[in-house]
Amino acid sequence: MNHLTLSNHADQLEGEVTILRLDLNVPMKNGESQDPARADAVVDTIRQTLDAGAERIFLISHRSKQDDGETLEPVAAYLEEKLGEAIEFRDTLTAGEGGPKIVMFDDIRRLESREKSKDSAERQEAAQRILEVTGATRVVVDAFGAAHRPHTTMKDLPALAEKSMIGDLMEAEVARLEQFRDPEMLAKATVFMGGAKIDDKLGLMIFFAENVKKLVPGGGILNAILAAKGYDVGESLGHDGADKAQEVIAAAEKSGCEIVLPSVMFAAKFESPEAVGQLTQSDIFRVDLSESDAKPPEGTVYLDMGATEVHEAMTDAEVIIWNGTAGVGDLNSEFDYGTKAGLIGAYAAEQAEVPVLIAGGDGNAAATRLSIEIKGRSTGGGAALAYLEKGEAGLPVLVSGVTKAAVNEVIEV
Repeated sequence: MNHLTLSNHADQLEGEVTILRLDLNVPMKNGESQDPARADAVVDTIRQTLDAGAERIFLISHRSKQDDGETLEPVAAYLEEKLGEAIEFRDTLTAGEGGPKIVMFDDIRRLESREKSKDSAERQEAAQRILEVTGATRVVVDAFGAAHRPHTTMKDLPALAEKSMIGDLMEAEVARLEQFRDPEMLAKATVFMGGAKIDDKLGLMIFFAENVKKLVPGGGILNAILAAKGYDVGESLGHDGADKAQEVIAAAEKSGCEIVLPSVMFAAKFESPEAVGQLTQSDIFRVDLSESDAKPPEGTVYLDMGATEVHEAMTDAEVIIWNGTAGVGDLNSEFDYGTKAGLIGAYAAEQAEVPVLIAGGDGNAAATRLSIEIKGRSTGGGAALAYLEKGEAGLPVLVSGVTKAAVNEVIEV
């Protein structure tokens, strides 16, 4: 991949107003970060921009939730402490005058309603507005976690700036993912794929079923595959995805990929998502899938999977790719059986020098929550998966060509 990179072109930021498009979408609760990994990942990018002599630096990020009352202000404070540099936090899309050299805006999806517009003209207008407000001439895209999104600040903003480049995090993430995309590496891989609906990841599931050694489904995706294989999953999340799951099963049968299913499921009854957090062990039903009448007890749904098979799949793996979670452990730790067992297996495998990739998002949050220190983490879930499936074509900022190096500026990533 040949693109302008911050590591090789930082000198072009000297004396220039620079926008850093970062992914600071860290999980928040009651005004506090629950996992600062994404913020930690871009500290060096900000510091490198400062050292390059940028005249002023604007930090732009998004949050995936706009209705939870949280803001990015605690992240600004965290970065201020990490950098030892003052950061002015702004909850309006205005540049202000004077003040600290670094300015951080709140959630760009809230401040600029056209950030996610599907109308390219609207996105370009929004990008032009951002450039005019900030006076920026340089854009560094280092938001790998949003790199698969064709949004205003990911695609149109770098396209309209005088010069754009990718940051160190993007460069490192793509280089590592390229190793996992190697056909020989994929052919040896064991992939865990959790998710609410198989529809959301159908193309990716088929891609893995066609190319990897073992596929371990979790969450709603698992329920869909169980239903497709004739198990009664009741009204469990994903129960209506059996038809789509059949496509994955057919692809796996054709390629020889083994779909690893659990021997045990865990079910419970609840009235609302908030009520899940109040469930105790006495509320949980263990369902043995080897029994002919196996199904969730009346009024219950599956919320987690057994530990044995996912743990064995990870400890036996030659290459591991992990995305998502097996159960709803983020709502109640009683439903972390499958996730904890699988991640412990992945940790043990990594200690034995097996290549491990935790593809962002919920998988990273689970590893942090469970204090399982896996080194091979990607900051982007959807972006990592998009690149694994489609290569450079999965990341709009790279496809657009706006960061492409000229012939005499080629940098091999």
